Parts: sequence; C-alpha cells; structure tokens
Amino acid sequence: MKLGNVIYGDELVKHIAASYINYIDDVADYNAVNKELPTLFVGWRFMKENNQHIKQIKKADILDKTIKEKRLYWEFSFDENKSEHVNGVQDFVDAVPSLYYDSMFDYICIDPVFDKIKTFNDLTSKLPDVIDTCYVFKDQAIYIKQGNVIYGIDLNMFGFFGFDTTKIVDIITNKTFLSKTHLDSDGEMHKKMLRTFPNFHHLKRYMCDILEK
Repeated sequence: MKLGNVIYGDELVKHIAASYINYIDDVADYNAVNKELPTLFVGWRFMKENNQHIKQIKKADILDKTIKEKRLYWEFSFDENKSEHVNGVQDFVDAVPSLYYDSMFDYICIDPVFDKIKTFNDLTSKLPDVIDTCYVFKDQAIYIKQGNVIYGIDLNMFGFFGFDTTKIVDIITNKTFLSKTHLDSDGEMHKKMLRTFPNFHHLKRYMCDILEK
C-alpha cells in the first residue's frame, strides 16, 4: 500500500525508506506519476529544470515549499541545503499518512452531548443504513467507514452516559456490509500497524480502511 511519492535525482541523505512511500529516481516529470498521492520533489533545481511545462511548478516559490495543499511539495537536495534536506524529507514522509487519509475521507465524531443522543434510536439515526467496514478498538472506540466518510464513536464516553456499549457494538456490526468487522480486542492489530505508521496520530480512525487494503 503506497500513500505518497518522493521524487529525487540525488541521494536522500540520512533517510530510512518507509514502506508506504513510492521512491522514484527514474522519472523527473510530475505528469508521469500518480498525482492523487501526496508528492515531494527533492531538489529545487532538479524539480524546476524538469517541469517547466507544468504551470504550478513553473510558478513555485523558493520561499514556500507547498505548491499544492495536500498534494505537491518540494524540498532542497542535500547539496542545496543539508539540514533542511534531512529534516524536510523526513517531515514529509511522517506527514504522508495524514495528508493522504485526511484528503480521502471526511471524519464525523458522533458525540452523545453535542448530538443530543439519549437513546439507541437517536444513535442509529446518526449512522448510515449500511456500513462498509468497521473497526472496534478494545472496548474503547469504534470507527465506521461508509463511502468516503469515517464515523467515530468513543465507547468510553457513551458508557459514562449510561449506554450499554456492548449493545452499541452489536448494533453497528449488524449494519456492516458482509460482516467486514475488525475486532481488535487486545489492540494487537493497532500495535502491528504502528510499526508501519509510527507517527500517524489518527491511525485508529483509519484502521477500518487500512485493514481492507
């Protein structure tokens, strides 16, 4: 599963490759890569010399490393600026999961106070009729995917307000399409995925999609 591109001409110095990144050193033309993925060009001159036919890159500002929000960025090569190169490449790679998933999905937190939920019927009225997939983290939270929307339910909070959280899980799993329910009762699924995405703060939120890939 690849979530982003890093396009470079010169060596990436002091960088450990991440499994979810396409590292591209044989193509310098932005039009030749998957533009749906967040992309970083490494090397100001390298990027500019090879992409003068692309208006956004032609107009890129050396004082602004964001060319298109959540989609296209640039960083210095090691020869151009040593410290910014090392930190900038790593910062982009760490940010890619958020850049990718936050642009792919809308997130809705179902809150018993804000949404004035007092009964199970109130809760089900906030949910889609059919659910693509869901992910239950221990007995603490449940995340639901339907189309390009992720719904989050804090089971601890609902329990605090007197709801039977086991019944909430049953209601949601009964709505789930073809029983695509991921029960992470001991948190091991999340722990395993953290090895791939150690800096992804919203990992639990998107586990229902990641586990389907």
